[in-house]
Amino acid sequence: MNMPIPEGIELEGSYVLAISILPYEVHMKMDFLLNQESSLYVPPISTERGCYRRGEISIRKFSSLHWDATGTPPAFDALGESDYGCLDSLIKTEEGFELYGDWGAIRVNDGEFSIKFDDERGIKSRLWTTNFR
Repeated sequence: MNMPIPEGIELEGSYVLAISILPYEVHMKMDFLLNQESSLYVPPISTERGCYRRGEISIRKFSSLHWDATGTPPAFDALGESDYGCLDSLIKTEEGFELYGDWGAIRVNDGEFSIKFDDERGIKSRLWTTNFR
C-alpha cells in the first residue's frame, strides 16, 4: 500500500541528494518535485523541468532499520552537487514503511516519518509528520 503524503508532493519525481544515517535517525536531503496542488508551487522557469523545492525527509524513533545499499555512485550536476536518483516508492507496511530508489532500499519498523522544506535562508520548517507505532 502506498503511504499517504501531503498533496502536491510528487515523491517519484523528487531527487535524493544525500543520505545520512545517525543513531536512531536517518536524514535524506531532497529536491522535492511539487505540483499545482502544493501551496509552495511556483511555475518553473523555462530551463527547469518542474517546480522543485529543497527539503528533507527525516526518519526517527524507529525500533529497527535496514538499508540495502546498491553501491551505485551519485551523479554530479554542473555545480558539483550529488544526485542519487529519484525516490521511486514509499510503501506503508504492517511493521512500518519502506523506501526504494536507485540508492537502494530502506526498511523501517515503527518510527516517525517527516517531510520538511527549506525556506530561502535554508531554515527547515516541518510540513508533515506521521508515526508508525
